[in-house]
Amino acid sequence: MKKPFLLFLNILFLFGIGAPSSLGASEREEALKALKKLPEGKITLKVVVQKGIESADSFQKILNLEKKSLSLKQSSEAPLDPLLVLSYQDLNNQNESVSIYSPSKLVTQSTDLSFKKYFSSGTQFEAGIVQNLGSYHFDFPSPSAFDYKEYQLKVGLSQSLWKDFFGQSTRWQIKALQKEAEALRGELVDAISDWFLSMAHLFYNAYLAQVNAQLAQNNVKLKQRLYQITQLKKKRGTAELPDVLQAENALSLAQAQLTDARSALFNEWARLVVGLKFPASWLKLDPLEVPLGLDDPSARALKACESLSKEEVAQSNVKLKKIRKRLKGRELQLLSAKDQLKPDLRLQVSAAYNAVDSLSLDNALEELKDFSHPNLVVGLSLTWPLGRHQQKAKYLQELSSRDQALFDMKIAEDELAVNWISHCRSLKEDFKKVKQLKQSVDRQKLRVRLEEKRFRLGQIPLQNVIMAGDEARQTQSVYYRSLMAVKENSWSILKMSSDLDKEIEGLVCQKLGQRNCLSF
Repeated sequence: MKKPFLLFLNILFLFGIGAPSSLGASEREEALKALKKLPEGKITLKVVVQKGIESADSFQKILNLEKKSLSLKQSSEAPLDPLLVLSYQDLNNQNESVSIYSPSKLVTQSTDLSFKKYFSSGTQFEAGIVQNLGSYHFDFPSPSAFDYKEYQLKVGLSQSLWKDFFGQSTRWQIKALQKEAEALRGELVDAISDWFLSMAHLFYNAYLAQVNAQLAQNNVKLKQRLYQITQLKKKRGTAELPDVLQAENALSLAQAQLTDARSALFNEWARLVVGLKFPASWLKLDPLEVPLGLDDPSARALKACESLSKEEVAQSNVKLKKIRKRLKGRELQLLSAKDQLKPDLRLQVSAAYNAVDSLSLDNALEELKDFSHPNLVVGLSLTWPLGRHQQKAKYLQELSSRDQALFDMKIAEDELAVNWISHCRSLKEDFKKVKQLKQSVDRQKLRVRLEEKRFRLGQIPLQNVIMAGDEARQTQSVYYRSLMAVKENSWSILKMSSDLDKEIEGLVCQKLGQRNCLSF
């Protein structure tokens, strides 16, 4: 009687005390009620993704790419930013005069307000107004001083005529930064899709761990029944001690497998709860009691495989579109770097007007409006670099970056074509395999029931039932692993065809408070 009692306590530990649940009855009921309030009353992949978008640190990290994209957009506008300059200068010049007729001392207080702007046409525009309060001191023919008030109005244009010819290099640089910003936008969309796949992998692992724990639990129940039947047969004299030991050993092995399966299930459940910031009390629930629901993306994936060619997929694939935009940006940067090797020829035109009054600034300002004292300048300047080492280094750097982007695009195109063909082929084959395994599972379940019945009637040895139970559990485990693989493969196919983006766009845009937030 001692062994059956110890066995009873062991099973009680596995099914009760050994479970992660340590909540009080009311707390446990509250946690289960919270689970039932979920859509469909169970945790599904959609629930996991929604919670991840709302709370997961892994998703918040991905959203940081949005800031990089916005940063590049701002950088692309920087070359054309206007500039307002305010300067003040207090001058006291007492240098020795070169002539007795020159002032021996010059005192000036100057305030300069100017506006500068570079246009995409390669034109530098500058306009400003200057106020001078000055005093000239003379020693010849007798010590004297002359005070004056002056206003100056200046306007100037500088136009590029060779390097950055009418701003073409500037426009290339701006467009290159815009393309890089768009590429980062695509990187964000691609990263969100990858994150979705990681959430699917996490959820399916949890589901598979729960299934394996349920199968292990059912296996323990079967081995327990076999042990009890064998003990009863021994009492009746139709079984011997080795039969009892065999049944007891099979039960112990099943219990150990259940312990391992429960541990694996709890680890996967903890990853879900902690990683997605579900209520901490859910960690104390028995994960076997948590309702999990499966989705079925395989029909959409099969339809995509049948209706889309690899060329059509390449046109819509987010990763390839991102690489193409980055390549275009590199090509524009290369054109700009090549343009920087040219000499700089500039046309310069400026006009300055001033008005001076010895008594009043107001009088000087009023006189300035007449534009009666012009200073007009028209000229050309040529800057011809002799070594151009820095410009050549920049050109070679951009050439290398362009070639690298080109190779990246070709490699990505080849990888996408291979992955599309192989994933679609695997999906079709695995879909058939799952159907076959489902039939095998049904046959194995029937076999176990019949073998157990035959064993009860003494028609077959114990080993036949043990083997049937182990094979049934193994077949079911393989079936569910294959089923999860089909689902993960289906999501990968939908990602390659950019259909996955439509699946999660609504969820992400709701989080960001934007429309078409994943448009690319």
